Amino acid sequence: AADDGVMPQTQEAVKQCRDAQSSIIICVTKCDVCDVREDDLRLELLDRCGLATEQDGGDAPLVRVSAKNNDLDELRTTLELVAEVSDLRADPSARARGAVLDVSSDAKSGLTVDGVIRWGTLRKGDVIVCGDWHGKVRSVVADPLGQQGKEAGPGAPVRFSAALTCEGGGPLEGQFVVVEDAATARSVASLRGRAIQARRSAVDARSVADRVSVSVDDDEEETQVLRPPVVLKVATDAEAKACEAALQALPSARAVADVIKCEVGAVTPSDVELASTFGAPIFAFNVGASGSVREACRRREVPYTRHDIVYSLVDDVASYLSSKLPPDRISKDVARAEVLQLFTLNNGTTVIGCRIVEGTFPASAGVRVARSGEVVATDARGVSSLRRVKDVVGEVPKGSECGVGLHSSEVAGLVKEGDVLEAFVVEERPADLAGGGNVT
Repeated sequence: AADDGVMPQTQEAVKQCRDAQSSIIICVTKCDVCDVREDDLRLELLDRCGLATEQDGGDAPLVRVSAKNNDLDELRTTLELVAEVSDLRADPSARARGAVLDVSSDAKSGLTVDGVIRWGTLRKGDVIVCGDWHGKVRSVVADPLGQQGKEAGPGAPVRFSAALTCEGGGPLEGQFVVVEDAATARSVASLRGRAIQARRSAVDARSVADRVSVSVDDDEEETQVLRPPVVLKVATDAEAKACEAALQALPSARAVADVIKCEVGAVTPSDVELASTFGAPIFAFNVGASGSVREACRRREVPYTRHDIVYSLVDDVASYLSSKLPPDRISKDVARAEVLQLFTLNNGTTVIGCRIVEGTFPASAGVRVARSGEVVATDARGVSSLRRVKDVVGEVPKGSECGVGLHSSEVAGLVKEGDVLEAFVVEERPADLAGGGNVT
């Protein structure tokens, strides 16, 4: 882009083109946004990418474009010229081969694939194989305006719907090819499906019940990382990758979402069956579930939520993971009391005479004994009795004097005049995925 210059993704694109030994055309976009300093851009490309333009003695043409002004004629001409000089050819009469860019699904047309034809011609009725998927092409759209046609030739962007079957649970991505007939397609897809299942079994040999892994931190102390299972349903392959990446970015010190199934399409009864078996919730992104499927979720007590914003989905998954962990117990200081005098009762119990100097001292608080700014003892059970004069009270406000009895006679025996009693309460909060805030 003219206003950004060479970005990291620019460098990555150049590297991939060189690895593939492809011809490179430099296309400078957003030329209507700012004045393009072409000399600076060429120098930046040379310095950061090692890419020389034709003007600098290299073989990469540089073209300016503006989507706003629909100024694409020069780019189109340059593409045709580079293709002609490089003698790039394809056989339109051959069976089609192409690349899958994205996949979507809906109830009416089923699976819809967006891609580019790299060789041959794709026609309505062709039988294709893509990974461990196979099936017949129902319709072909090769027109940029969305008009249905009967075929798409070499180099053409294409959108086609197809009745596809998956043999091994693999993703619908990568390259697709047209084969001779349905039997051939089924045979090839079945072989690939068995290979995918074998790899999956080798990697994931865990039992349904044993879904807890062990990690070792920097201090070499073992801590358990919970892996609650989840089922994820999305509308497109691109959304699947984006959602999985967002979930992987969640803090993982204590719990990680174990995505046991991530698939394109609406929620189905088999999804509910799987979720029920694993005790997993179903999270849907931009897809829904029929009334019968929602009823099955209620009947089998499978949580089901639908989202159309990825941040909402991530927050919901984070809340689910947090609910699987014990709550964090957070210590909160509420009052400070100065020790004035110690009294020993006939039964040997020590009563600590205090003046409240900060906050309100509750009868339910835990107590820390501080001396010269350092904690010398802690009684987590805290106050056993709290009195003002002879009356038992629930709390004592700032500025008042009181008598405090502690549950721990050992801690009470350590208290000296001039010490400070720090009163604290322990609050429970939803677990923090990044790390515990527990106190003892």
